Amino acid sequence: MTTAIKSISISIEFDTLAKEYKISWSKAARVGMSLMLAEEGVKDYDNNLNLFRKMRGYQIELEKLLQKADNIKEAKNEIHTG
Repeated sequence: MTTAIKSISISIEFDTLAKEYKISWSKAARVGMSLMLAEEGVKDYDNNLNLFRKMRGYQIELEKLLQKADNIKEAKNEIHTG
């Protein structure tokens, strides 16, 4: 595999935490890039964790919509039973 060399700037906090948890910057960049590609819908990078995150997001959105619908239904019932 051919590789490319990139230079990045990071916060002191990230540098400290990477050292503390022994996380290599090469691995962090690969994992971060794969997550970003998955979020963009690149199929080869869309793994179970990302699918779970998406489904959880949809679940939260659906719960909010159901709560709105329930609130509208209650308001409607109050008008009719007034």
